[in-house]
Amino acid sequence: MNKVRVHGWVESIRILKNVKFLVLRNWNGKIQLTIKKNEAPIEVWKVVNKLTRESVIEAEGEQVVEKVAKVDAEIKPEKIEILCLAQTPLPLDPTLPIDTGDPNIEIKEPKTLFSTRFKHRSLDLRNPRNQAIFKIQAALVEGMEEWLNQNGFLRVFTPLIIGAPSEGGAEVFKVDYFGREAFLRQDPQLHRQLTIAGGFEKIYDLGTSWRAEKSHTRRHICEFR
Repeated sequence: MNKVRVHGWVESIRILKNVKFLVLRNWNGKIQLTIKKNEAPIEVWKVVNKLTRESVIEAEGEQVVEKVAKVDAEIKPEKIEILCLAQTPLPLDPTLPIDTGDPNIEIKEPKTLFSTRFKHRSLDLRNPRNQAIFKIQAALVEGMEEWLNQNGFLRVFTPLIIGAPSEGGAEVFKVDYFGREAFLRQDPQLHRQLTIAGGFEKIYDLGTSWRAEKSHTRRHICEFR
């Protein structure tokens, strides 16, 4: 018997006469909780009726080895604890397709509006498509760093707040530095050159840079790496 304990958000609830199904979603995937009326403790059977979608729960029970559910794992819970009960109706559904704000991308299914996504950003980040962006970014950086490190490069951490604009012809963000004017850097070029002049042969810098340039497009960014 394999006892497990899991946490996550309730993605879906399906209640039948003699069995109830919950699909639990967390960072590692999806888990189905199968609650049979003649097998589960009465407390577990009752608590499911209180649940709402996107509620946070902790479940403990026996993992089903020969699972038939189309999920990553299946559990017969002996205990379910509600950690946070979600309001209903939800301000947005994190399982629906997202509105990218691009009129050239057509989504035929119901979608969450761009403005609603930003208003409820923590809920919006639960969408698997949004999480994929962060995973792809992390994988790209990991791959680049691995190659650079294996080839003798050293990562350096150069200043982000500087005393003068680092590049001519670029609009800058000005900040108050204890009564003195300072700037968010537009480019780490100057400090990279200083580092190399100081005897570092191979270096790289993944820090943030800023440019205060207005644009008429949605794709222009003022903060980049």
